Amino acid sequence: MDEDAPIIERAQGNDVWGHRPVARTSTGTFVVWCNVQGHGHPHIDAAVRAQLDRVAHTTMLGLTHRPAIELAQRLVELAPDA
Repeated sequence: MDEDAPIIERAQGNDVWGHRPVARTSTGTFVVWCNVQGHGHPHIDAAVRAQLDRVAHTTMLGLTHRPAIELAQRLVELAPDA
């Protein structure tokens, strides 16, 4: 393990705490990885817990699942007409 790598201990919203400061951009997101929804949002946490009760992870390689279909349908509804 790289001893210089930050070890994340907890996060809330866009703030992340560890054993030393973590590099972030001016918008509060990680330089390489972005967490656009923040950490600890009750609505998102509840949705994640509910999904874990069904299936934790699956690829989209020749497969799909109900939440992906529902998201795609909603995005089509929200997208402006071309």
